[in-house]
Amino acid sequence: MAKKLLPKGALEHAVLVELRSCYGCEDVSGVEIELILDDRFSENWRIANLQRPTKDVSRAGPSELPTVTRAVASVQRRLREIYGVDTSFRTSSTGAFEAATSDINSRPREEMRH
Repeated sequence: MAKKLLPKGALEHAVLVELRSCYGCEDVSGVEIELILDDRFSENWRIANLQRPTKDVSRAGPSELPTVTRAVASVQRRLREIYGVDTSFRTSSTGAFEAATSDINSRPREEMRH
C-alpha cells in the first residue's frame, strides 16, 4: 500500500492527536517533525521533539521517561506505515515555495486574521 503524503504541519497534528491518546502523554501540547532527506532511508520523517506545558520530555522524571519514549516509538512506527511527508516543495530552491505562498502573500492582512 502506498503511503499518503501529508504536509509537515498536518503530519505533526496527526502525531500529536495519536500521541495524546497514549498513557503518560496526555499533556503533550506540541510535536516537531524532522525531515529525513537522505534517499538511503525508507522513511522521510521522525519525531524530533515534544512540547509539554509544564515540563519538557528531556526533564521528565526517571519513571516517566521510559513510558513517554515507548509511546513516541510506537506512534512513530504506526504512523510511518501510513504517512510520509510531502517534500515536493523542495524540488526547486525558491520557485515552489513562492508558488505555495503567493496566495497568502497576496491577501490583505485583515482577511488573514479571520
